[in-house]
Amino acid sequence: MLGSSSASAPAHAHVDATLSADSTDVQMTGDSADVTIRLLAADSVYQPLFSGMEFDWSARNESEQTSIGSGTATFNSDGLAIVTFDHATGGQLDISIDEVNLSGWLTLSGNPLTVEFRPPSSDPEPEPEPEPDPELLPVNMTCEDTDWRIIENESSMTMECELLNLNPVRISVGIDFAPPTEGVDMFVMPGNSVSLAANESKTISFVAKALVNATPGPRTLVITLPVNAGGWISNSSIVELDYLVIAAATPIPPDQPTQQTGGIAGWMWGAIAGAVVLMAALFLLTTRRRGAVEEEEQDDSDWLSTVEGEFESSAPDRGADLGLTRPLDDIMPTRARPRDGQLEEVERGEDEEYMDDESYHVDADGVEWWKDEEDVWWYRYPDEDDWAEYHDE
Repeated sequence: MLGSSSASAPAHAHVDATLSADSTDVQMTGDSADVTIRLLAADSVYQPLFSGMEFDWSARNESEQTSIGSGTATFNSDGLAIVTFDHATGGQLDISIDEVNLSGWLTLSGNPLTVEFRPPSSDPEPEPEPEPDPELLPVNMTCEDTDWRIIENESSMTMECELLNLNPVRISVGIDFAPPTEGVDMFVMPGNSVSLAANESKTISFVAKALVNATPGPRTLVITLPVNAGGWISNSSIVELDYLVIAAATPIPPDQPTQQTGGIAGWMWGAIAGAVVLMAALFLLTTRRRGAVEEEEQDDSDWLSTVEGEFESSAPDRGADLGLTRPLDDIMPTRARPRDGQLEEVERGEDEEYMDDESYHVDADGVEWWKDEEDVWWYRYPDEDDWAEYHDE
């Protein structure tokens, strides 16, 4: 009950106010609960009139048909008052203001006021849901910006890559890939598992070697990078590395350099071996041809003794540059070469018909030239009687 002595107002003033509570249905969580009662003037100018006013309250439990207790509370300058309801099984709090005792200057709405208190729930509180583990970020892998070329039967070729951990915790990174086939061996250094601290990076190396008879051509290495950490959800990423297997005998264009660790490339060895075989074949052919000529003309010992020195070199050593006086086959017709007895007659000067042949001529150094029917050139110096066969080497 609001006391009439607690409030006063000018005789001509009339105040409208509202009685309320912060909640009219309170769920108790223990043996007692508080509720806030409000008395608010419609015109805030009159609100100070309620400061210090007292009112009575009573508490009961209707279901138990019991009276719990009663008491007095006082409004503050804001028109607020707190009442404590102390009964574990709940009940009702009744507040009623007798407007008759207020000399007719106060008109209330919301009067009387009842607040319901519900006892604490007997059901156990649900356990909080555990927070799910956070998910790891994939590891970041970047490799050298260069072509990865692997030459058959050469030294191992390496591709260096960097692993970067973007997570705030230490992780374990796996480096998984299917071993290459068709004559290529490959492994990773320092190993197929790397530990990285938070925001740490490390360098790894992929080492590849092309064995003998490895299938040449472009290939792709598919790498899986799973990441794991305690209390975190695992993740993974896939990286593809392109590389080229080159056959040993395949020359590499100068504008497409390859990675090499040293030594002569396989194709260079092949070229050198081919050149050696060609030189040996030319030497053998020349040796056999000289042997046949020497055997054919063995019968004429006088002529052999005269030209023996000439056969030791490819051209007569008389101080003349036979390269300047070499006959021209494209302008000189041919005639039958003298053989055996005919050659002796030519050497003795008994038969001079070769001088009538169109191939016969004398160069600027006085050297006589003549070509036989087998397109073999013969020459004779001015002060000699014997002819010598010309060898172009």
